[in-house]
Amino acid sequence: GKQQASNYATYLQIEKAWNRISVTGGARYEYFQLNERTEAKPVFRAGLNYRLAPYTYLRSSFGQGYRFPSIAESYISTSVGPISIFPNENLMSETSSSYEIGIKQGLQIKEWQMMMDAAVFRMNYENMMEFAFGIWDYIPPLDFKAGFRTLNTGKARVQGAEFNLGFQRKAKNVDILGFIGYTMSITEALEPSLIFAQDSTGQQISYISTSSDTSRYALKYRPRDLIKGDLMIQYKDWRIGFGIAYQSAMQNIDLAFTNGIIASVVPGIQESQDKKLTEVTLINARIGYAFSDRISSNLIVSNLTNKEYAIRPADLGAPRSVRFQITYTLD
Repeated sequence: GKQQASNYATYLQIEKAWNRISVTGGARYEYFQLNERTEAKPVFRAGLNYRLAPYTYLRSSFGQGYRFPSIAESYISTSVGPISIFPNENLMSETSSSYEIGIKQGLQIKEWQMMMDAAVFRMNYENMMEFAFGIWDYIPPLDFKAGFRTLNTGKARVQGAEFNLGFQRKAKNVDILGFIGYTMSITEALEPSLIFAQDSTGQQISYISTSSDTSRYALKYRPRDLIKGDLMIQYKDWRIGFGIAYQSAMQNIDLAFTNGIIASVVPGIQESQDKKLTEVTLINARIGYAFSDRISSNLIVSNLTNKEYAIRPADLGAPRSVRFQITYTLD
């Protein structure tokens, strides 16, 4: 059908610094219109940064989030094979609040310059929006359509910690640049027994009834650990680099993929979960040469080990790829 959405906003931000302290505060007023439905809400943010020493900074921040349902979430109706996507015109807005405390430390050891950054964070969600599986169109005894619909699933929390280290070494002929970062995210559905919908067959829909793994009440499709790193060595006009990315396995996915209608028509998802295909370490490599200030070339290899992995269940990642690139820079 024909749908129309509009979003208007106005915001104000104030920044002030006193000696070692800098403070930021802001407010934003959001107005949404989706067809005849209108909604408005203010959100606020604040930040504090304190210079503890010449190369040491402490920081903290608070922010609010607000997400109004999109046209797709409210009105889309489509099918992919036997699976359908259903609209939800009664979807409510999702709100959130986030908190972070961190420290940044600069270091120099001989020819090495380093910057370390560590932080802990927490995000709280109200009326979280997520796809949920069910039989949403049922005409007894055998005519039915199953699939996903965006629903408000209740309260949720994401908390964890993050650490990043950047480093560089500049010498006469050889420069070394790199970074390594780690993020741990602990997710939790705070209302796992909440019945937030009922499908056309009378089946009650909740976090527990739709999750493949309810231990620790982890949210669906979210890895706990992420590690990224990159190293580049430059010698005169040559550059060589390596990158690595690790993602831990997704603990929880939709139960329908492993024990339900989808599992009967799309086999192999439980097998991929047993093989932990969503737990993956990817290695990328590149080598380049600069012919001049304007012309350079790069040979880029992605997924160097040709690792078989899944971005999420039933979505295999790309195999090894090799690209040769020439770049010319205009004035």
